[in-house]
Amino acid sequence: MVNRDLPPVVTVPLLRSRSRRRIPVPSLDYDRIKSEIKLREVLDHLGWRPIWSCGERRRGPCPIHGSTSERSRIFAVSGDRWFCHKCKVGGGWLELWMRIYKLSVYPATLNACAALGRTAHHLQHQAAIAADVNGEEESYIDLTDHNWTPE
Repeated sequence: MVNRDLPPVVTVPLLRSRSRRRIPVPSLDYDRIKSEIKLREVLDHLGWRPIWSCGERRRGPCPIHGSTSERSRIFAVSGDRWFCHKCKVGGGWLELWMRIYKLSVYPATLNACAALGRTAHHLQHQAAIAADVNGEEESYIDLTDHNWTPE
């Protein structure tokens, strides 16, 4: 049966500048994060238990639309991919997390990393990569200079 006591969503502050300039949000290394977290780990965290399994294939109730029958096999899992035959949607663990918590990609990734105790790896910006190659120090933006407030 699906665990209905889902962990709370990690709130990601929305950065707004008083001067209405956009402050860049650090880019996440989605490929690295997606490869480190497995669908089985996400399903275990959500409390999903299969009703039927055969090797890598498993079936059970859908955690998205909340199957009411404990014998439901509408939600199919094969390896690191899933598909719900009622919702007519499927994908990897990140798509599942986004649908369950109704979040977009960036906050869903941060939320999943925090809930599963993983590091949200960020991409190095091109300036930092060039500085590493040239042996220079990396430069960081000091957000106190931008006069921003979280909302």
